[in-house]
Amino acid sequence: MNIFLSWIQKYVNSFYHLIPYGLKTSSIKSLDLTLECDEIWSFVNNKENPVYVWLALDRNTPLIVGVYIGDRSRASAEELWKSLPLKYQINAQIYADFWRSYYDVIPTEQHHPSAKSAGQTNHIEGFNNTLRQRCWEHPIFATTGGDQFPAS
Repeated sequence: MNIFLSWIQKYVNSFYHLIPYGLKTSSIKSLDLTLECDEIWSFVNNKENPVYVWLALDRNTPLIVGVYIGDRSRASAEELWKSLPLKYQINAQIYADFWRSYYDVIPTEQHHPSAKSAGQTNHIEGFNNTLRQRCWEHPIFATTGGDQFPAS
C-alpha cells in the first residue's frame, strides 16, 4: 500500500475536524488537576520528514485531554495548549520535560519541568512507549513519493 505525506495530512485533518472539540470534563473536579505532557515522533517517507504527536494526559483519570500533530516548534506547543479544555488551562499543574517550547507556552506557576528520572511523567512516557511498541515498530505505510490513495 502506498500512502504519501500530503494524502496522510489531508486524511488526518478530515477526521480531526469531525471530532467534537469539547471534552466532557464536567465530572472531573477542578481541584488537583495534574497533566503530564510529552511528544513522540516518527517520520514519513524518510527521517528528513519528522512528525511529532504532542500529548497531554490527565494523570488522575488517565484521559488524553490534549493532542496536536505537527513539528517540534513553539507553534506546535501553542496548538497543544489550545487543544486543552479551559478547565485544564486554568487549574492544572503540568509536568513536562525541559523542552524550551513548554517554558514559552505553559504559564510559569503551572509548569513543572521534570526529568524522566523524577517519575513525574511516568504515565505519559508509558503511553508513548506503548505507541512505539504497537505502531511505530510495525509500519503500516510504505511511501515512495507523489500523491496517491491507499490500495484497497
